[in-house]
Amino acid sequence: MSRTARILLVDDNLNLRQAVSSLLKKAGHEVIEAETGTEGLHLAKAQKPDLVLLDVVLPDVNGIEVCRRIKGDPALTGCFVVLFSGVRTLGDDQADGLEAGADGYIARPISSRELLARVEAVLRIRRAEAEAAHTSEALRKAHAELEIEHQPYHLPAPTTAGCGETDRSIGENLPRLAGTGPRLPARSNPGEDIIR
Repeated sequence: MSRTARILLVDDNLNLRQAVSSLLKKAGHEVIEAETGTEGLHLAKAQKPDLVLLDVVLPDVNGIEVCRRIKGDPALTGCFVVLFSGVRTLGDDQADGLEAGADGYIARPISSRELLARVEAVLRIRRAEAEAAHTSEALRKAHAELEIEHQPYHLPAPTTAGCGETDRSIGENLPRLAGTGPRLPARSNPGEDIIR
């Protein structure tokens, strides 16, 4: 699986957005930028990013609400969301974000190195989950194929219609079949085939 990720960065602060975008691009990621929560939701649905870095304080829709909507959209099931804020940094703020479905919460200010390390950690988790889902699906398919292959084969039940004659014939010949009737002559030379 590729280490390059598609990241949607939603932040209304142009300078911070450009700085984080530049950092992520230098790390080899594709970055899509949005300035508002509404724009972020639209781009998330259209671009299906691997990760959304989402500011909590936005001019229109609160980042926690945007996170809740992304996580509630079945079309965005594999999309991870990490909230960040320089204003809402208390433990309760972070708990609110995580309870809304966020996969992480970053309090700013943060160093470039730490930000990249946190992004990479979340992406590793996402890749592991995607690989586990892929493996699980492959195993499910293999299991279904094995179940079909190993279905017991049931022969149709024998019928008894018209078996009276066969039963009588077997009954009359049973002594010979069991070895109590007349025997075939023994071979004179065991290595010789007898043709009569």
